[in-house]
Amino acid sequence: DLGNIVEDVKNLGTIFNVQDKANQYAEQLQAKIDAVKKANPETQGEKKKALIMVAYNDETFGAYKSALQESLLNQLGYTNVATGTSGLTLENLVSMDPELIIY
Repeated sequence: DLGNIVEDVKNLGTIFNVQDKANQYAEQLQAKIDAVKKANPETQGEKKKALIMVAYNDETFGAYKSALQESLLNQLGYTNVATGTSGLTLENLVSMDPELIIY
């Protein structure tokens, strides 16, 4: 979740005793997140389909539900059609019918 990243920045500021800089950066980051959300309101009803293709060390292919990429898509009104998928084939890709592909 993007909110966790903002909190992590603040926590790192506390750990390294640079709270002022960290809080300033966290505020800038939150402002950017808010601007993107405002410019891209979630769609009403069903979310648009997107495909995130990420290769992991264990040879799985796709973004997991808990991944940052999934959170970003959801906040933009999309859902990832290949969450945790491995062995993605052309036939699977066509049947998923994503409006957006991110590789």
